Amino acid sequence: MVAPRTEHPDEAGLVERLRAGDDRAREELYRAFFGRVYSWCRWLSGGRVDPEDAAAEVFRVAFEKAAGFRGEALLSTWLFRISRKVVATQRRKAWLGRLVGIETAVALSAPQNPETDTALREELSIAAGILDGLSAKKREAFILVDIGGCSLAEAAQALGVAVQTVGTRVFYARREFMKQWRRLTCEVKNDA
Repeated sequence: MVAPRTEHPDEAGLVERLRAGDDRAREELYRAFFGRVYSWCRWLSGGRVDPEDAAAEVFRVAFEKAAGFRGEALLSTWLFRISRKVVATQRRKAWLGRLVGIETAVALSAPQNPETDTALREELSIAAGILDGLSAKKREAFILVDIGGCSLAEAAQALGVAVQTVGTRVFYARREFMKQWRRLTCEVKNDA
């Protein structure tokens, strides 16, 4: 029988110590994998999120979920999966933040350029109109997950439905939102 492939001298031991909440194991995981996680975040983000912030979030999630890691995959595989999810979430939040989030509100409260201020107000108005046009169930799920940053499980609990139901609602809300966004922003550009 061939021994399972590992990328850490004592990966099984490290996993057990992580699962037990050992702070030294956390430090060891961080030192052993930070460079790789940072690189993944940098390339996965396409320059749209700060790779250092994303890498920090990857490790926060990994430490939080370590007790549930069964060790069936390599630590690097597990960390890559977390990296993909974290970067995807941060990219989506960055896009939505520019569209309807706090960055827009701050920019609107302190206008520096009348043309930029007008464009931001138009985008915010378009986004609000699209959100209003979604069914209440889709809108609630979309706002909780994509704008509010809740996990699917948190949103499911808040809405009193199954996690899969929230995932389905968010999927269709995103699709409808993007379809309308493209159509309406194209119309605004053509009118200009």
